[in-house]
Amino acid sequence: MTYWYEQYRASGDIIHFASFYGRAQWETVFVILPKRCNLTGKRLWLQWAERGTAIWTGPGDPVVEHKYHHPKYHLLWLITYEHTKF
Repeated sequence: MTYWYEQYRASGDIIHFASFYGRAQWETVFVILPKRCNLTGKRLWLQWAERGTAIWTGPGDPVVEHKYHHPKYHLLWLITYEHTKF
């Protein structure tokens, strides 16, 4: 059984995205440069979108990761999956 936060590589291994969603902080931004919605794959351009930001720290420099959601699908995602904490 696969979950919404799993994606398969070509080798068949499962990649878990739950760690990003567990630590992301969300804000509403106006997207000027084209981005892809992480939930639907649709292009976001010259419109409002939800941007999730996760900061990964370790022995080297911190890495900032951003993922974008269309506002309508972000709301559905919040209602459906936000109650699940990782």
